[in-house]
Amino acid sequence: MSSALEPVLKKLEELGKVLVVAGSPGASVNMTGELQFTIRPNGILLELKGCACRVHIDPNSFQTLHFTEEDLGRGEPDPVVQFADAADRPVLRICCPFEKENFLAVRDSLQRGG
Repeated sequence: MSSALEPVLKKLEELGKVLVVAGSPGASVNMTGELQFTIRPNGILLELKGCACRVHIDPNSFQTLHFTEEDLGRGEPDPVVQFADAADRPVLRICCPFEKENFLAVRDSLQRGG
């Protein structure tokens, strides 16, 4: 796993309440809450604080990170952090309609290399 991935995940934990979208366009899971990432020898575990919801992630599937905006059905664009694979297909999306200020702070920090 890239040593650069762990600080990115820790920074994303600062987003507050988010909407996590995992899966493919054909079938996806949506979960709402606060993120917690655990780095394990066999991969990454994404959990929502105070919930039994979790996603097991192959860290090799995260090749690119995009900060975008997307209409999540509320009529206005909301911030999104998107992890994509080597073919730039979305693997995991973290949507931030609740904590936009936190999203901007995290995005700016990561873009500065922090």
